[in-house]
Amino acid sequence: MKIVIDEIIKEKLRLRPNKLYIMQLQKLMDKEDELSLESFRDTGKYIPVMVYKSDYNKVARLHPDCVHVIRYIGGFFIEVLNNGNFYVNLHDHEDMAKPSTLISNSNLNSVEDRYWKEKVQPSLK
Repeated sequence: MKIVIDEIIKEKLRLRPNKLYIMQLQKLMDKEDELSLESFRDTGKYIPVMVYKSDYNKVARLHPDCVHVIRYIGGFFIEVLNNGNFYVNLHDHEDMAKPSTLISNSNLNSVEDRYWKEKVQPSLK
């Protein structure tokens, strides 16, 4: 699984690598041939927005009400808004106001399901 290998390398190259996360990824490689939705969910880490911007993605265009980012394997992320909703712009290069490109919901599993189907899974092929 190229996405897992790439994630392990990126994590090892960080200033302070998370050894537990690296071990989690290595176990994932040992037990699965392909990344599953459940395994994808397991890689999610809640990160304060300022830490995310400084340590992971300095140029991310985040929602103005974003307070945390859930970062997943491969750099995929879901924003946590100050109203408790989870938010994703599926096509961040397009108009952010187009309803078909946005997912906003208070149920994280629902957001992850749609994000997986429409963005993550197609990028793994």
